[in-house]
Amino acid sequence: MNQPYLFTPPIQQQGSLRSRHASAEGAKAAGEVVGRQMIRILEAYRKFGPMDDLQVERATGIQRSSVIPRRRKLMEAGLVVELGSHKSPFSGRTNTVYGLPGQETR
Repeated sequence: MNQPYLFTPPIQQQGSLRSRHASAEGAKAAGEVVGRQMIRILEAYRKFGPMDDLQVERATGIQRSSVIPRRRKLMEAGLVVELGSHKSPFSGRTNTVYGLPGQETR
């Protein structure tokens, strides 16, 4: 039942100095991107008020697949809280609304 892969992924030798350096630099760069995205999300809540994840995506340009884990980290830090829910004007579905502590839903 196991089907062979149609390609061979490029794999660098384990322990290579070049791969360790590239991994460390990649992690550093990714961490900086995540931090900037979290700041943009916080700024969007401050500027526009409580929003669901799709609204945050539209306000920031950050894909929802990235908004959700960033928002969760902000929630763990107590910087973002769940504020209720509303019906999405786009899909008609009920979505959870998040915002800054002390903000009220619209």
